Amino acid sequence: MAYLEEDLHVRCHAFHGGWFGKEISQWSMSDADFLNINHNDFRNDVLILNQSVHVFVFPCRDILD
Repeated sequence: MAYLEEDLHVRCHAFHGGWFGKEISQWSMSDADFLNINHNDFRNDVLILNQSVHVFVFPCRDILD
């Protein structure tokens, strides 16, 4: 959120973030297979597969007004 606001200068009334925790959104090898993710892309290691950043972008009301 700091990157969006301070580095990219995205101007919104408020920024909000959330943490899913380790128990939620953890992918398995079968998930990677289902999504056709090549095992070489994550070196066949589920710890690498689960290193990710999720960015959700919602329109800023300040910009829409």
